[in-house]
Amino acid sequence: MNERRSRWSVHLFTVAGIDVRVHATMLLLVWLVALASTEEPGGVGGGLVWLTLLFVCVVLHELAHSLVARHFDIPVEEIELLPIGGISKMARIPDEPAHEVAIAGAGPATSFAIGLAALGVAALVGASAWPPEIYGGALVPRIGWFNLLLGGFNLLPALPLDGGRLYRAVLERRVGPQAATVQAARLGRVFAWALMIAGALLNLWLVIIGVFVYLGSYAEEVGSRVHTALDRITVDTLMVHDPLVLHHRTTVAELAPLLTTTAQREFPVVDDAGSYIGMVDAHATERLEGEQPLDRALAPLPPVRRDLHVDDLQLLDRHAPPALAVVEDGRVIGLVRRDDVLVVLQRALAEK
Repeated sequence: MNERRSRWSVHLFTVAGIDVRVHATMLLLVWLVALASTEEPGGVGGGLVWLTLLFVCVVLHELAHSLVARHFDIPVEEIELLPIGGISKMARIPDEPAHEVAIAGAGPATSFAIGLAALGVAALVGASAWPPEIYGGALVPRIGWFNLLLGGFNLLPALPLDGGRLYRAVLERRVGPQAATVQAARLGRVFAWALMIAGALLNLWLVIIGVFVYLGSYAEEVGSRVHTALDRITVDTLMVHDPLVLHHRTTVAELAPLLTTTAQREFPVVDDAGSYIGMVDAHATERLEGEQPLDRALAPLPPVRRDLHVDDLQLLDRHAPPALAVVEDGRVIGLVRRDDVLVVLQRALAEK
């Protein structure tokens, strides 16, 4: 599973250069586990230890996705932990179906490996592993069965689960990425409704899982439409040509009158040789004194090429800068702005 950063998540730690965050809804799960553990031998403490072990297994599952994605040069922003599991937030959808198969399959394969290893250890130490038990019994076989359940559940052909991604990769070879995502997402919503109906009859937790799967499948479909729309557009067709460029020794006082004659608020900055060195946002200069040079507020943002696809810029990310300089042979030739990307995207989606 993979989407963008949520404002409702908190950073826990970083592993292999990937931030691991926990969503605020995890408090609900912690409360439910604590409530259910009051009658257990280990009490609330034992229940919370078990919950921690479960999410260590989930992190390993998601970390497997992330490391394989990075092997294929797909940046991974973070792993977010939710009550139903984890989400590996990748910068983009894999371009090759074979890459998506490898990435999607890595998580379940890791969970199955952990599960079988735990059951093997349980057999060696004589711990009872049958019948399957997750909520009680010896700890090691419980970890084994949980990982087998985690791997198996994620193989359901319901986007955004791993099985849904595998299904999409197979479809993509025949119908293309956009149609494959739509079909896989719709099947995901069918599974989501099935889970919610079954949960209404059997267990409230299935309803919660169904809701997350439904929302995730919808987000995947929208994300695919965004990717398809923006991947058709290059920076050259969208950029502002010949933007106002500032010298790094320009002062705040010298900038002020310029702001009354241009709507531009993000400015490429050049050095004495005229080479691009970074960006200055007019809002960032408000904390400077009038005679201070703009390079005090310089953001060393990397430039972009005019032939890049807009989708590769990730300007719609919540923490992305409002604009990037387009540079050719060290000289600024344009400015690509997030607001312009949004306008083009809205028009493209309205045509669907």
